[in-house]
Parts: sequence; structure tokens; C-alpha cells
Amino acid sequence: MRQFSCPACGETKQLSGARSAEGIRISCGACGASWMRDQTPRCATCGGTEVFSAPRVVLSMGRGSITSMAGQRDVLVCYRCDREAILTYHDRGSPLPPNYVPAAHTPRA
Repeated sequence: MRQFSCPACGETKQLSGARSAEGIRISCGACGASWMRDQTPRCATCGGTEVFSAPRVVLSMGRGSITSMAGQRDVLVCYRCDREAILTYHDRGSPLPPNYVPAAHTPRA
């Protein structure tokens, strides 16, 4: 999940959002700044907008150490940063493995 921070003070915890006709307005409880949230999905690693949904395996834990496939869940992947995984799994018709963390979900350092 992409983490938001206040562009004025850098705060990440004291943020709140409210829907309006223009979109979602984010307010910072620490400094009082307010801004409109960008509605365009972006990669958390490179900031690019070439992201799309791809299925990823979801596992469930059974009794003991037995795990089984519980289904699939769509996750955002970046065409540029997740290219190798896309070519390896998605283009072959297979979902991404359950332990794969897409670059679009990895917070920037």
C-alpha cells in the first residue's frame, strides 16, 4: 500500500481524507496543510504510471504445516519495475507467487 506524507512537513500518521466533488482532499493534523490526492495509480518504487492489476496466489494455512491455495487476489504491478515477474508468471498465464511483493507496493526509501 502506498504511504502518503504531508508535502509541507513530512507527517505520515496525522493525515485524514475527505471526499469532495473534485476528488479526495487530504489534511495534515500536524501542520494544517491541505491538498488534493493524486488519483492516478503510481509505482511506489519508480513513481511511474504504467501500473496494472495482476493476479497473485493467496495461500491459506491448514492444520499443522499444511498450506493450500485459497485463491487469487489482484495486486498492482509496475510494467517497468516488475517486468521480470510479469514475463515469468503473468505472460505465461500463471498468477504471481504468494511471496512476491510488487514494486508498486514497496514504499520508496
